Amino acid sequence: MRRSSEPHTFDERLNAEKARIEAALEGTDPGPQRDLLELKRRQETESKNHLDSLRAEFERSQPALLGWLQRQIPAMYSKAYRFVGEMEEISDYVGEDVSAEEMFDAFADFYTRLAADYEGPQAEVGALTAFLKPKQ
Repeated sequence: MRRSSEPHTFDERLNAEKARIEAALEGTDPGPQRDLLELKRRQETESKNHLDSLRAEFERSQPALLGWLQRQIPAMYSKAYRFVGEMEEISDYVGEDVSAEEMFDAFADFYTRLAADYEGPQAEVGALTAFLKPKQ
């Protein structure tokens, strides 16, 4: 079973690169740090625009699926830790199919991260909850 400690999402990669550059530039010219902060601000704006577009598409073309997700996803947060072992078992079972193994390893990583977030800062859980919150 392959496990990767490298960042997977765009935000994780961006934050890792930002932290690496900030550590390298600590105490030097503030210009690069200012540029990194601007890059992060732009990324956050683009992410919000993409989420708004995705939400609008769900509302337009898949309202029943959106309703189901609104009920099911928040109920899953507290159970995410349970899915880790299941995904790892499936990954082991499909071991000769490298693509399937990598996919189920990624699912296990996702549920590990979600379970830790639920027990901790709830940044991802909060973002999912905000995205799924029914519009008034």
